[in-house]
Order: sequence, then structure tokens, then C-alpha cells
Amino acid sequence: MADDPGGRHPRTARFFCKEGEYYFDAGKTYVLSNQWGHGTLETVDALASTYAAFDISYHATE
Repeated sequence: MADDPGGRHPRTARFFCKEGEYYFDAGKTYVLSNQWGHGTLETVDALASTYAAFDISYHATE
């Protein structure tokens, strides 16, 4: 995301895209949005179950 044009907030601020927070599968790179809403936890749980090798986890923060 080196070509992120920014603006008021860079697009990279909307995703978990630091070292160790992205995933690779079939030649593609995936990141999760940090803009969570209704249904997000269920979706992340499904991703974690489907892609167990990625060791996806999350925890509440203050």
C-alpha cells in the first residue's frame, strides 16, 4: 500500500495491515478492515475456522 494517496486519513489506517496482520493464499494478500459493525465477529469467526492455518484471532481492546 505504498501508493496510498492519503487524504485526511490514509486508507491503510482502515485496515489491519502491519507486519503479521495480513494473510496470503493462492498468490493473493488479504487484510481485515478495522471498521467493524453488525455481523463482523461472526464473519471473522468463520474466516478463522475456514483458514485455521492462518491462526486468525482477535481480542477486545479498551
